[in-house]
Amino acid sequence: MHDTTKPLPILLESYPRGSRELTGLMTKRFGPARMERWFRERGVELKTEEDGRMFPVTDSSETIVECIRRACIGGDDGDEDVVVRTGEKVAGVVVHGGNRFVVAFSGGQEEKFDCIILATGSSSAGHGIASSLGHDIVPPVPSLFTLNAKHQVKEGGVLNGLSGLSVQMAEVTLKVTEPGTTSNKKKRKKKRTIKQTGPLLITHRGISGPAPLKLSAFAAREFNSVNYQTETIIHWAPEFGNAEDIESTLWRMTDSSPKRAVTSSCPLLSSSSNGMEDGDNYDDYGSDSRSTDGDASSKQPVIPKRLWSALVLESGFEKGAVWGEAPKKKVAILARMIAQFVLTVTGRGVFKEEFVTAGGVSLKEITMKTMESKKCPGLFFCGEVIDVDGVTGGFNFMNCWGTGYVAGMSAVDRVVEG
Repeated sequence: MHDTTKPLPILLESYPRGSRELTGLMTKRFGPARMERWFRERGVELKTEEDGRMFPVTDSSETIVECIRRACIGGDDGDEDVVVRTGEKVAGVVVHGGNRFVVAFSGGQEEKFDCIILATGSSSAGHGIASSLGHDIVPPVPSLFTLNAKHQVKEGGVLNGLSGLSVQMAEVTLKVTEPGTTSNKKKRKKKRTIKQTGPLLITHRGISGPAPLKLSAFAAREFNSVNYQTETIIHWAPEFGNAEDIESTLWRMTDSSPKRAVTSSCPLLSSSSNGMEDGDNYDDYGSDSRSTDGDASSKQPVIPKRLWSALVLESGFEKGAVWGEAPKKKVAILARMIAQFVLTVTGRGVFKEEFVTAGGVSLKEITMKTMESKKCPGLFFCGEVIDVDGVTGGFNFMNCWGTGYVAGMSAVDRVVEG
């Protein structure tokens, strides 16, 4: 899960789809604090990482699997309250007699049940069952993926040879045009900007890291609609303002450090070393480097040295160029290269460890208070089978724990009360 000490509204911001619908469920039924308590009460010791993710201290998923397995065993006689059957494929589900379900298995046998909970994740089999029982499926599309930029990482490209380099705080933006309202028989197009900030990693195929992954989640359908062929804008140093602000900062170097080489003198300094990359030597930035407030004693460039050099050369500077001879036009180009770098996306990568799907059973057809179907009484949903997904960091698990607990308790209540 994710750091449960954070306010719920902050946690819900990490759900591109479903944040509003999960609010009541996590506020009144089974929220983050109760999730954590549930595991701790069953012997799972948890820890919180610096990025907010929570894991068992064992760092083993088996700890969670075993906890849930033990929770299925009830009573002093050790009989299992939950029977787990593997190797039996569900071939179909039909409603029988108006209030019972008949489940057909691939081996030919059939069984009747009072209630059914679909917890099939993004599997098409689960969507098929839901559809056969009258539900609309929001078409699934990939979410949480890396962005490929093959033209810019190949030999001769501006990002070539920079694989493994990271920027601690970057801003990645996708601008999209959507159909708008119809007025006087003319369709007005509406422009929308989707923006995410955070660490960014340059890979041998393009970019990855929290900022690009979050953008891929919040713009999952937009990327899919253009077949992952589009342009995104990267701001390598958003804390320094827009292109005009950065141009002013760069231009001051022509007076303060006229003899320093442009390729090795980045004036965009931060008090932390968040622009550094493994193996970089910043001796070139030395004590002559100045930030906007003149303090250089403990500051480091926010743009790693190799990336800075690549951006400088891409802006038209020669390798030996010094700040004192920098043309105004090239300084302006460099400023735009920093604040408005155009990344040509040529496809998506598969982030296998945390890959999720946007789409699933429409939330409009589910009573979120109980997770019961509005169309088929006795049918319940939980987890990624519904149109809810979160960014990386434990949020998808929290959706599964919350909706799963509520679906299970509600199904029991329905049977008992019935």
